[in-house]
Amino acid sequence: MTINRPPKSASTIKMMLRWVMLFAAISPATSSMGGGRGSWGINRPALSVKQQVTTALPKTVATTVEQMPSFSTVLPENIMCLVQLRGGGYSSDAAAVVGNIPFQQIVRTIVTTITSTAKIVLPPIVATTRALAAFYRTLPKDAIIAQVGFVYCFCGGSYPTLFAAVQAAQVCGLHRMLAALSDLTDEAVIAVDAASSKMNKKAQSARAMFSEMTMVVMKSVDPVKINSACGALYTTWLGVSTVLEKEFAKTINYAVTLGNYIEPVMRKVVAPPVYLCVPKDYHRWVPICLGWLSKALAMRVAWRLQRVLTATTSAVLGGLMFSRAIVRMMHKQGFHMAGISQDEETTLLDEALGFTVAAAGIYVQLGDGKFDPHVAFPFTLLTWPFEVAENWIQWQITKQA
Repeated sequence: MTINRPPKSASTIKMMLRWVMLFAAISPATSSMGGGRGSWGINRPALSVKQQVTTALPKTVATTVEQMPSFSTVLPENIMCLVQLRGGGYSSDAAAVVGNIPFQQIVRTIVTTITSTAKIVLPPIVATTRALAAFYRTLPKDAIIAQVGFVYCFCGGSYPTLFAAVQAAQVCGLHRMLAALSDLTDEAVIAVDAASSKMNKKAQSARAMFSEMTMVVMKSVDPVKINSACGALYTTWLGVSTVLEKEFAKTINYAVTLGNYIEPVMRKVVAPPVYLCVPKDYHRWVPICLGWLSKALAMRVAWRLQRVLTATTSAVLGGLMFSRAIVRMMHKQGFHMAGISQDEETTLLDEALGFTVAAAGIYVQLGDGKFDPHVAFPFTLLTWPFEVAENWIQWQITKQA
């Protein structure tokens, strides 16, 4: 008994033929094989995509195409209707579906992706953050100061406003802000769980989907806790932003003044060629966009100078914080070095160690010659939220001026 086996490349041939079918359906030339009046002015019956391809291919290849599954099972319905409209074979049904290209499916896909990702990512992040916070509460005070000083020494120039905001928040209600963030995180986890479990899986309009999602979230979360947490965050940010505006007033003044000088130059030099490239209906957007670009360039220059200054001062301050905390920990553990005093007021050990670490911090931040303090690549995978927060704070306090 012999078994007729397809050649090993049959799957490859079928895949290639499917792409041939797609090209044949999309190509304008297929309109001569589809319904309506062809290139010879003859009325022809509407042909399916598979029939169009089989009439254009040799008989041996057409037999293989006939044995393939329907082309509509390969592509989604909306793409299939677009192909049919482009090919000219279908008009009424395809146009009805394409005219109503399922926006609700797009919304559902986005919502489902966001909720699924949040449900997977948010709980581990919350658990890790709380575990780290609990671990840090068990550490000695000097150990925490040493770690903060080390980070400030090597990353202070990369996040000047972020470190200043943390220092200001300690005076303006840091514990209240952390409690508010914890409450909002708990409510976000509850909302994500409720949205992913109670959302209707059947097809529905975007408005109905949004209404259903809103009702599910409103039934699940605690509005009193959310209102109190948002109020705490807002009041804390008001205090922090006021402090930052005073602390970085000189930098903000540089950015605003430089932006006011750059904008007229941009309108005289850059605007004319831009007007030639932009359609006339959008000419009124050119000055606005150039103004935004001028402010962005001014902020970039001013805050880059501030980062260089902060990199040097933070390296020295962070290095001394680190060294003095280490010396105190060594003294408490009974570790004494012969001939060296352990008193912070008389010894030079903390200054020697601190300035050595400070020199390393300055080299790491400014040693590349670009005078642009930044975190090295492997660590940016972990520190990108701090970069986003730093840019947002800079924009907010500069915009308010």
